[in-house]
Amino acid sequence: MSSLKRFFWLLHRPNLYPEALRRTQRKVENTFWPERSTYTAQSRAKAQEEATKWCEQYAIDTQTAITKITGLQQFEPFEEKFQEQLSRAREITEKSPVQMGGGGNLELIYQLAEHLQALQVIETGVSYGWSSLTLLLSLSQRSNSHLISTDLPYFFEGSEQYVGCVVPSELKRFWTILAAADREALPQALKRLNVIDMAHYDSDKFYEGRMWAYPKLWNALKPGGILISDDIHDDFAFRDFSDSVGENPIIVQTPILENAKYVGIIIKPNA
Repeated sequence: MSSLKRFFWLLHRPNLYPEALRRTQRKVENTFWPERSTYTAQSRAKAQEEATKWCEQYAIDTQTAITKITGLQQFEPFEEKFQEQLSRAREITEKSPVQMGGGGNLELIYQLAEHLQALQVIETGVSYGWSSLTLLLSLSQRSNSHLISTDLPYFFEGSEQYVGCVVPSELKRFWTILAAADREALPQALKRLNVIDMAHYDSDKFYEGRMWAYPKLWNALKPGGILISDDIHDDFAFRDFSDSVGENPIIVQTPILENAKYVGIIIKPNA
């Protein structure tokens, strides 16, 4: 998409103006003050290298994490329980002309939602909607449940119609999407669900964005609630936030081909 087309696309979406301004400010900072910027490719690569080493030191696998949190030694795997829904979702993404992000650790997300018998959940970041689908397959089994998702559309024409495309129509009555960046959408979500059972973070990947959002989600969690964050190996935001609330996080390694992704979990103490 050309710069001119992107400009006119953005011009018709005033709800995205604040995020566009923030991105412009980051570019200016990278250009004129790279030595003090945390947004440059070099500074982010260094942060990721150091954070990945920290994750590797403490990581456990998905099965171990689920057992540690839920006490379950055995459970029906998510992939087996919902074969039909997941197969349909894969067909949709394979036909999509728009490339978006992956789905995270779906087994972990589903089993923890079931363990909590979650009713009120907030997630940040949707893309195709893999984590949304996973959460909704759990929440839809309970009445009066609801998922609010915040999502910043990709800045190009046609991206919006594919956001959440894997979620079938029968689950959408349990779901609300707020199409804006975290800074604008998350306060709206927290007004609608001011006490939540679970939060799943998979949006702004910058340290500053995470450290802005984590406390807000944490404060909204009820005692015993769970905060899950994807891609915590990007920087030390998750480690630093865990330290700030005095909780030892659970680090889960999710193998992705030759590499590994790391998911972080913090359980809010019971009052």
